[in-house]
Amino acid sequence: MPSSLIYFDILDADRKGKITSFQFFDHLKKEGIYPDDKRLKKTLGIIGQKSIEDDHPYRDIDRNKFGQIVGSSAVIKNALKQNHIISDFESFCK
Repeated sequence: MPSSLIYFDILDADRKGKITSFQFFDHLKKEGIYPDDKRLKKTLGIIGQKSIEDDHPYRDIDRNKFGQIVGSSAVIKNALKQNHIISDFESFCK
């Protein structure tokens, strides 16, 4: 199993085989990567959203699409691995 799919399994806590784009972006926000970050433009395209303000923010992301997203973005890959200058961004912001 590619290492990126381990993170999918963590986010897919109820084991439905999919997560929502809301769950995905919520997790990234905890890592300091906000949905309006210009580096996520390609990610929005993969998910099928034109922008974060898209009228349907709860698009499903399955394992395959998650792999595409992570594989297309070093920013996301580093966020999932908590590989940042500020490693615990959520606590840093408190």
